[in-house]
Amino acid sequence: MKDYVDLLGGYESAGWTRDIENNPTIIDGGGSENIVTLDTNTEGAGHATFDGFIVRNGACGFMIAGIPSVWELVISNNEFIGKGWSLQNSAGQ
Repeated sequence: MKDYVDLLGGYESAGWTRDIENNPTIIDGGGSENIVTLDTNTEGAGHATFDGFIVRNGACGFMIAGIPSVWELVISNNEFIGKGWSLQNSAGQ
């Protein structure tokens, strides 16, 4: 994910009506390390929205790398199946 980018799931393929209950958007990691990564080590990072997804089959569903000085992150209405969150500091620990 990049700074100031909103990722929204739950849209139907025809008409683009958003309904996260009836139009599930699944991100399947296929067993990969991190399925979604927000790297806040880049300048200005920490402003993003991730809403309305089912995230599954990864070692980590959502990883935040680094701690930004200003947080404006919205992570809502998601379902993480299996592993869920990881928060790492700038040293990757």
